[in-house]
This record gives sequence, C-alpha cells and structure tokens, in this order.
Amino acid sequence: MLFGEASERQLTTMMSVLNKFCDASGEKISLSKSKMLVSSNVDHNKALSLSHFCQIPLTKDFGKYLGAPMIHGRITRQTYTDLLSKMQARLSAWENKHLSMAGRVTLAQSVLSALPNYLMQTLFLPEHVVNSIDKMIRRFVWGEHGFVRKMHTLSWDKICLPKEYGGLNVRDTRKVNLALMAKLGWSILEERDCLWIDIMKHKYMKGKDLFSLAPKNTDSSTWKSILKGRDLFLFNGIGICVNNGRTTRFWSDPWLPCGALIHHALQEVTENEFLLFVADYCTLDGIWKWDLLREKLPDEVLHMMASVSVDPTSDVQDSLLWKFSPDGKFTTKSAYISLLGERQEDRDWEFTDE
Repeated sequence: MLFGEASERQLTTMMSVLNKFCDASGEKISLSKSKMLVSSNVDHNKALSLSHFCQIPLTKDFGKYLGAPMIHGRITRQTYTDLLSKMQARLSAWENKHLSMAGRVTLAQSVLSALPNYLMQTLFLPEHVVNSIDKMIRRFVWGEHGFVRKMHTLSWDKICLPKEYGGLNVRDTRKVNLALMAKLGWSILEERDCLWIDIMKHKYMKGKDLFSLAPKNTDSSTWKSILKGRDLFLFNGIGICVNNGRTTRFWSDPWLPCGALIHHALQEVTENEFLLFVADYCTLDGIWKWDLLREKLPDEVLHMMASVSVDPTSDVQDSLLWKFSPDGKFTTKSAYISLLGERQEDRDWEFTDE
C-alpha cells in the first residue's frame, strides 16, 4: 500500500517505484486489479483524471486486508457483518450434532470465542456487535437453536468466570476486547521500537503524554479504540516504580497505591505545582520535605510516602509496572483476569432466563 499527495507528480513517482520493483523482481503488477482511493476532499473530476493517468480504477472501499476490514469512515452495523455471519455459519454446522454441555462449552472456548480475537486486537468493537457475539455463544452453550429456548441456570457473568471461581471459563467478549486495547496502550507507554507506535506518536501524540490527550472526531478508529481502553481500564492498572523521581509527576502519576495524589490534596494545587516531579518534593539526599507536604496531604498518604525511597542524584530512571501481575509486567491474561474481578468465590449462584 502506497500513500501520497493526490497529484500527477506524486503518481509519476509511485509508478516509477513500482516499475523499478517489477524490473528487479521479475514480477508484474496487475493495474486492473489494483485500487486507488482518494480523500473526500479531492474533486471528483480530478480523481477521475488521476485514475485515468495511472490506469488504476477508483474505489471507495479497500475491503479487507489480512481478514480485517479497512475502515475509512464511521463504523456501522455493516462493518462487522462478515464476522457475525462467520460465527453463525459455524453454529449452523453444529446444530444437528448431538453435543453434550461439556462439548458445547469446549467449542465455545476454543472456536467461537476465538473468532473475533483478530479484529479485537486493533479495534474497540461496538456494543451491538459485542452483545450479538455473546448472545450467539450463550444460546449455543445452553443448547438453544432456531426458536428452541431453554432455561439458563447460571448468569452469563458467572459462566465467564475461571473454573476455580465456579465458572466455565467462557471468555467475556467485551472484557477480552478491553484487555487487548490496554495492551496497545501499554506498548505505547513502554515506548517500544515499533513502526506503528512511531506513527501514532507523530500523528496523534506530538510529544504529549498519552493520558493528557482527548479523543477527536477526526481520529482513526484504532486511535479512538486505544483511548477508550485507556479511559475504561488501563489507568487503573498502571503503577510507577520511583527511582530518581525526575520523570514522575508528583500529583498526577500513580506512583503510590492510593493513585494520583491530586485526588487526596487537602488544598488547591496550583498549575505550577501540578507540573512538579517527585524529585522536587525531596532534598538531594532523598529526604522528603515533610514541612511542605504536611500542609498538602493527609497522614495516611504521608505514611505511604515514608516507605518510598528516592535518590534524585541517581541515573536510574523511574519505570512503569503493571499492578495486576506479580512481576509487574503486562500480560493480556492478567488484564483480563483483573477485569473479571480477583475474588469471585463468594458470589451466590443465581438463576436467569437470559
């Protein structure tokens, strides 16, 4: 896929690159099977002229790439019709088979729940799509098909719990989706050396912090999905291991178990104070400036701070940690389990006719 300005000069350059590739590889590009998509801001007559110039037909939709829809506008009910149709086709093939409850649960875990995973790794699925997926899986697990209805003797929330908590370990679609979105956000925070992260940073972040950005109508579907994962879940799992304290914001970053200290302030925090780092509230010897802090924070927060040692003269930078895993490293599994809830064994069994 090539990107460029909608001009004959750019098209000439692109065609030159493609011709050189063909000469070097011995392959030939089928222009009739290729597609050209232009911005809605480009005049239609100009678009037709460019298409005629390079002999590549115009299109309004690239279709799919590696099984995922190439989204160029607003997501609608039609965007994921193929996914729902594929799941329904699987269910139709199994309807005439005499499967036990255990067999249906196994198929739901290994096949049905896995089908949307590929799409959920890059997009926050609309609510109606998530509800449709869960409804199909729920009906299949309980042996419903067509107009045949059966009693659901356990709530869906209970079924989605791990087996050690009394569930059947069928995956909750929305929570899996959220965990995967949190994974993308975590990758950006870790500043991994990836092309897609570089693109996102240059296009949307522009030197700003991930948590200071607000979604815009002009954002891509993937970036909006990352921000939703950030707002709905990611921030709750982030912790910071403070070393020299020179990169951690004292008031806004979650470097203590109680979360951002701005929510515990006893008095108004000025704009200048809000931008201060952890190292600014301690001496070069690593001793907290207690006289200043006692006026701003309650005693229980000060007790937490007393257990944190800071060395502003150290070269060891502060680092991110994931609260929901023992080693502080992010995993999709730990994110999903934390979304389900850590202690579920005290839930009562309940009947439902969902």
